[in-house]
Amino acid sequence: MKIYFSGAIRWWWDNREIYKDIITELEKYGEVLNPRVADESLFAREAHLTDHEIFVSDLEMVEQADLVFAEISQPSLWVWYEIWYAEALKKDVMVFFRTTSEQRLSVMINGNSDIEIHYYANINEATAILKELFERDEDKKAILEWPGEERFQE
Repeated sequence: MKIYFSGAIRWWWDNREIYKDIITELEKYGEVLNPRVADESLFAREAHLTDHEIFVSDLEMVEQADLVFAEISQPSLWVWYEIWYAEALKKDVMVFFRTTSEQRLSVMINGNSDIEIHYYANINEATAILKELFERDEDKKAILEWPGEERFQE
């Protein structure tokens, strides 16, 4: 499974540590296409890129992803754009909001009945939720892939 991680980075770098922890957890379930978002050298490595190049690169990764994971505790137009784009592409989207955030949850996210929001207070809660969600999806996948009656016919 290919996973795209979306989180506010340019103006809210304080989330980097929680992003690192979430990305590490997500890597247990698939390939995170952009683990660089939590990398200390992110800005230095992207300094030579234009905004347009970053825009194109990020959206190409959303297109490649099977799942878009969005951490939305800090408002970000870019994160919301990536969520919208993923939805337009019919991608699976996981949205997490930290209950200890001083920010309010966007009505554009909260009011969207197609988005399931998962609330967490710390990385331990986020990890437990991720485990439950991925196990639920594995169970669902196993049921959908269960062979039909022809399996039991000789």
